[in-house]
Amino acid sequence: MSSSPANSLTHFPSAVIRPATPEMAPIAAELIYLTMGVVADYLFGADDAERARAVMGRMFRLRRNLFSFEFADVVMLGEKPAGLVVTFPVKTMESLELPTAYQLARASGLAALLRMLIRSRPLAGVKEAEDDEYFVPHLAVLPEFQGRGLGKILLAGAESKAKQAGFATIALTVEVNNERAISLYASQGFDIVETCSFPSLNKRIGYNGFHRMAKNLP
Repeated sequence: MSSSPANSLTHFPSAVIRPATPEMAPIAAELIYLTMGVVADYLFGADDAERARAVMGRMFRLRRNLFSFEFADVVMLGEKPAGLVVTFPVKTMESLELPTAYQLARASGLAALLRMLIRSRPLAGVKEAEDDEYFVPHLAVLPEFQGRGLGKILLAGAESKAKQAGFATIALTVEVNNERAISLYASQGFDIVETCSFPSLNKRIGYNGFHRMAKNLP
């Protein structure tokens, strides 16, 4: 869907899903930030939310990184992006790790990259999804548009892309205390398959870890 024309969704006539563009970076950065919160502050912003959003915006405008517009679709209400989903096969995600580190160094500086690498050590080796799965690292709707079914629309779009790409399973992660998102995903057929906790990050920034959730596609 990232390279397909915009698709109208009949069950929400005013909503249209279309590929993201670099010009959407300011809103996209806010939406990606919503999926990460204090983790983004800690890893990318040197404990500063505005700096973290700025890094997300710079990365979104570039190609071939984990936050790039080229892997994102947005749901539009009129001319306004109201939500975003980022998706790719797990093997693509793995291939983007080094380019992402390089671009982060250019966007934020080598010192910031080294700080991020040191701070991310508790996450090292943690598997967010299996190699044969299609992965959704970010899905968010702007607060003023939440509760209107747009999350379901974005999720359905991600599932459609996964099936078109030939995948039998779609997976995502969700923070363990995000009960609203967990309820949404469960209502759409996702099951919790693993819970990952990080005591050092919980102590340092109050991050309680995440659930891995997955769904077998028909």
